Amino acid sequence: DLHQADNAHILEKLNSHLIDIGFVRLPVDSTIYDTVVVPAERLVAVCPAQLLNHEAQQLPLRALAPYALLVHRRYRSAILDYFSALSFSPHILCTSDEILPLLSWSLRGLGIAIVPEFSIQLLANPGLAVRPLTEPVTMDSSALIWRKNEPLPPLAEHFIQLFKKCVH
Repeated sequence: DLHQADNAHILEKLNSHLIDIGFVRLPVDSTIYDTVVVPAERLVAVCPAQLLNHEAQQLPLRALAPYALLVHRRYRSAILDYFSALSFSPHILCTSDEILPLLSWSLRGLGIAIVPEFSIQLLANPGLAVRPLTEPVTMDSSALIWRKNEPLPPLAEHFIQLFKKCVH
């Protein structure tokens, strides 16, 4: 079974023994969970191709100041802090715990989604422009986790071993 949820719900399901392993954003309590860390990813701006007519293949976050932003809740405070340091208040149209709606709304022209680079695979569409954000350089880390010192079902163990081979 695959369950999609935010960190709090994944941790709750792990702690309640409803699931055996989960993918979460770091940090997590390493005294409670074993982890396999996924290599860090940068954040990207995603929007309809015609919205960003920039020749640059990368963008500083400040270049998005005039646009409505669709932001994952995890990055909201960092984005607000960045713009505050520039004495500017960004137009955050939507903050969400889920990435897929942000990408869908961006595709429909509601704004520019700011999401981790891996997430663009969730809604691959030739009509979307994807530009890595260069300033500030924001990296996002996640991990596969499971409860420490508890036996796992063989299938979960096998998945962890396969995953370790993929990320190392």
